[in-house]
Amino acid sequence: MAAAIPIINETAAEHDRSIDPEHFGALIAYADGEVPDVLAQFIAKRRPDVDPADIVPVGMPAVRVTIEKMVAAGASKFVLLPLSEPDADGWTAELERIAAELKPLEN
Repeated sequence: MAAAIPIINETAAEHDRSIDPEHFGALIAYADGEVPDVLAQFIAKRRPDVDPADIVPVGMPAVRVTIEKMVAAGASKFVLLPLSEPDADGWTAELERIAAELKPLEN
């Protein structure tokens, strides 16, 4: 995010355009345990020098840190994607857990 926003803004300016600063955001896939093998293998093919847990936050505290870093870089919108989908009865608990950890970041 820190590297991308300046490039986007520079490119927009080169074309006499601008991006509303409130437009920047990200889809954040997160894991509750280890990063699933299939995703870890995908990451390893594209970025063999990177630990998948450095790209995919593991646990809500790591999601919070990721969002805080992205906010510091200028992002303000986020969509969370759990890599292990709760069952139908588990969604309420998952959303409550997310809210408890992340709602304090709301501005």
